[in-house]
Amino acid sequence: MRWGRTLTLLSFVFGLGWALLGPAPPVQACSCAHNSNRELIDMADIAFVGTVVKVDDPLAAPLPDGTRILDGGRKVTITYRVDQVLKGRLGPTVDVESVASGAACGVAGDPGRQLALAVFESGQKLTTNLCAQLDLAKVPLHAGSGGSDGGNDSGMLVAGIGLGLAVVGAAYAGSRRSA
Repeated sequence: MRWGRTLTLLSFVFGLGWALLGPAPPVQACSCAHNSNRELIDMADIAFVGTVVKVDDPLAAPLPDGTRILDGGRKVTITYRVDQVLKGRLGPTVDVESVASGAACGVAGDPGRQLALAVFESGQKLTTNLCAQLDLAKVPLHAGSGGSDGGNDSGMLVAGIGLGLAVVGAAYAGSRRSA
């Protein structure tokens, strides 16, 4: 009989606490595995270096009463100017969806900030998160490669072939003179 009263009392206290405090809000935290740039690029559908142009955050504006909604897990769309494509094909700008807060694994979208990101296709949208940021200091930057399909690889190949042919031609011309 004594356990019955204890359980009833505990149930009452728990129920009262639940009624007064409500359910706990969802926990938002971010913990990333430390992947190299190469690993992140290999996992991604698209990777690029870009500069934040604008952030579309429908909940950023205050409500009519002046209060703001604090929901770090809300979706935002960040428009980037594409400075360099590392994987995939992109135009001069790209819209990428993320959550608003770094605590919820979102990417900070401060206009003017340059980031290197691994991006994933999700239906018709491109998405990213805090854990998909590349180490910008370890990304080789190529001037003017924005909007291409991966930088200057084909140009380097043509230059290498041209240089090789020039060396072979010079060696051949030198051997004909000495004969």
